[in-house]
Formats: sequence, C-alpha cells, structure tokens
Amino acid sequence: LRKRSALKALKLLDKAPGKPDPYIEKVMSFRYPYEDDTRIKSKYSVSELNSRDHVSEVTFDPSVPREPEKYGLSAVHIGTITHSVLEKMDFLKTGELNRDEGEKLISSLISDMVAGEFLTDEEAEAIDVSKLYDFACAPLGRRIAEAGRRGKLYREKPFNLVMDVDGSDAMVQGIIDCFFEENGSLVLVDYKTTAPKNVPGVRERYSVQMDIYKRALEEATGMKV
Repeated sequence: LRKRSALKALKLLDKAPGKPDPYIEKVMSFRYPYEDDTRIKSKYSVSELNSRDHVSEVTFDPSVPREPEKYGLSAVHIGTITHSVLEKMDFLKTGELNRDEGEKLISSLISDMVAGEFLTDEEAEAIDVSKLYDFACAPLGRRIAEAGRRGKLYREKPFNLVMDVDGSDAMVQGIIDCFFEENGSLVLVDYKTTAPKNVPGVRERYSVQMDIYKRALEEATGMKV
C-alpha cells in the first residue's frame, strides 16, 4: 500500500507544473507517529539498566588505583569465578571449622570444580580462599548458613520481570545471587568482590540493580524484602 502511494505521488509530481499537489505534500512529509518506540528495546538485562542509569559514575579517576590483574585475570573475571564458588559453598559446614580446616574445605571444593571443568587451573589459583572463609564466618555468612540449615536458602535464581522502561513495557532478565527467608521476610544478598576502597559509593552505584531484584522477589513471592 505504501509503495503504491509513493508511486502515485511520483506520477503526480511529474505532471505538476508549479505548486506541489496537497496530496504529494501529505505523502512526502509523512512521519511515523510511533518512531520513538522503534528505538526502544523489548528486553534488558539488570546490569544493562544499572550501568545505563549510573553511566556518569563509571568513569576513570586517576586518584583511585585500579585493581591489578591477578594471574592474568581481570577483577571482573575473578568476581565471576568467585560467584561460582559461592554458589556451591557449604556455608554451614565451613563456618563451623577453624581457619585451617575451613580453607581446606573450600580448596577441596575448588579442586572438584576444576576436575569437573567448571574452573581452569589458572582461575582456581586466582580465587582468594582466605576471604571466602572470612565471609562464611562473618555475621552475614552465619545467617546464610542458618537459612540453609532450615531449607530457606536460595542461590542463583533467574527471573523475568515486566517493568516500565522509558515509558514502555519491557522484559527485564536477571539472576539473583542469593536470598533467604528470615523472620517472615526475605533477605537479598548480592556478592561484590571489588574492594570497597576502590569503588566509592558502592551502595548507590548498584541501587538500580538492587531495586529491581527487590521488586522481582516481592512480586514473585508476595513477601517483604
């Protein structure tokens, strides 16, 4: 239909001796009324939305030292593989052991993950076993362990959430690192392995991400986060 209209306009244009025909002007000046919507995505990741809303914060500051690579791996890469260990780590058992035995347990888990080809030898070497043990023994780690003992611990849970993005409904997808039920409500946990001294305002930087996770959990469970 649009092709026929354009051809008709061209034929009229050939015949027009002077002032353009009103029909030609109408056709040639047409603008699709929903053009802005064609530039809106229908699907987003949580990290994409968080980065977009905090783009001004993700800049290089020469006064803040960048985290050095470890064993040739970037800080982001190390964060990813550390997440994979935390997903499988037994917080209850680890937290009940002394440091030597606890770190041996974590090291054994990492060795099993290498054997199962979930990690490479280089990635295994880059994981800070001592920090993982410290986390298991910290107050939050013990709360996670207690929730696991009660069968109320959930890790690496994917979700889809329909929400308004730039005035249109869009599907937002993400994976929640960890959440657990405690005293009738849910506690949301998102692991960050970047040293706090290198990331001023960590809480603010990831506020959009955490708000989306919170909304997804509350809508899915009906419980307060």
